[in-house]
Amino acid sequence: LPSYNILYSTAKTLALLKRNKEAIENYNRYLSDGGDRIKSKKRDLVEKEIDRLTKAEERREKEEESKARLAAGLKLKSKGKHELAAEEFKAAYELNPEYEILRHMAETDVKLKNNESALQNYSLYLSKGGNRISQNERAKIRKEMDRLYTLVQKNKSKD
Repeated sequence: LPSYNILYSTAKTLALLKRNKEAIENYNRYLSDGGDRIKSKKRDLVEKEIDRLTKAEERREKEEESKARLAAGLKLKSKGKHELAAEEFKAAYELNPEYEILRHMAETDVKLKNNESALQNYSLYLSKGGNRISQNERAKIRKEMDRLYTLVQKNKSKD
């Protein structure tokens, strides 16, 4: 076996182990070291795999950044720093739109008296969370949404 083929086997193994950056490096070295000796069909396959792994790595990095921003938001929220927490939750959601973040966004909106935004975020939380949200939690959220809706209507009638 030519030495560049070892790079291919190593890259495949690393990809299976979800060590994407290392797999990409090995695939690129394989393509570079193999040069014209690699058939075009195989080269295309490897380039597609590099593309797939690159996208997977970008998703993973966004998810990690989102988790860090969510953790920062929760810490700020617990300290009563709701405006800063809201910024962190928004950033976390933009990086990785997980439905659970919407609940934190809504709760922070309530603290900041952004009632319309809270209603919107609670509504999205319920629709995106679907059956993953317990009936008990769903009932609590709906009760809070009713309260917020009343406040929003009162504010509109004042205007």
